[in-house]
Amino acid sequence: MSILFDLQNGKGFTEAEKSIAAYLLNHAEEIQDLSIGDLAAKTNTSNASIIRLCRKLGTKGYRDFRISFLREFERIPSDGKALDVSNPIYDRSSPSIVMKNIADVEKYAVNVCYTSVSALDLQKAAFLLSHAKRILIYGVVSKTQTN
Repeated sequence: MSILFDLQNGKGFTEAEKSIAAYLLNHAEEIQDLSIGDLAAKTNTSNASIIRLCRKLGTKGYRDFRISFLREFERIPSDGKALDVSNPIYDRSSPSIVMKNIADVEKYAVNVCYTSVSALDLQKAAFLLSHAKRILIYGVVSKTQTN
């Protein structure tokens, strides 16, 4: 799941956390320069509520959350909706929606790779691969349980 998707979903959030989530989603462009104290003041919540929400979203704290949030915000698909990359195909979706969601997941994956790998690391990997005597590739097929 993504932070943006979890913020939109709001599942398991307290009223204070819902207020924070709504502000973040409606004012995403401000987050880069917003301190935790400023966010607390704008949402009429406390620093502790913000930190609890950040941890609930899987980050260590506000600073870590802000970095992750901004990275995801930069990769929002063209329709402006956060995409659940773990489940891009929903029941009763038309074929065109399914194709668009799969394309958005592919774009998201490319952007994650692009922002996650430094040019130096890529250069090192290319050097190691080009000078390897042997390259072994393994795959794993996981079985999903059906009820």
